[in-house]
Amino acid sequence: MKLIGSFQSEFWGRVDVKRAAYGGAGGPTAIVLTLKDGALLGKLSVNISCQECSHDSKYLPPDCFYVKTWSENETIASEALASGLFVQRDDLKKDESGFVSAPVWQIKTAWSNP
Repeated sequence: MKLIGSFQSEFWGRVDVKRAAYGGAGGPTAIVLTLKDGALLGKLSVNISCQECSHDSKYLPPDCFYVKTWSENETIASEALASGLFVQRDDLKKDESGFVSAPVWQIKTAWSNP
């Protein structure tokens, strides 16, 4: 995993943001959150790869991912976006899966206007 950066969470303190890949090198971007002691906090990304879904993570542009903004990620996702490490890609369609909608974010250091 590669460290992208860190941000301060009101509840968790310093959160380190790391980039990985689903399914190994070359797979869709995965974003992992860890605490300053290295303990796993959770995944910010969600891997969309099913026939019932409207999209698939493997077809996103490089450095883009579907973000889980619901349930236990609701607060941490808003803090992560506010950190400036990511940009929301409104030009790319959200994935609509069941009762949830996953927007696309891109790692800001990789951002260039589409």
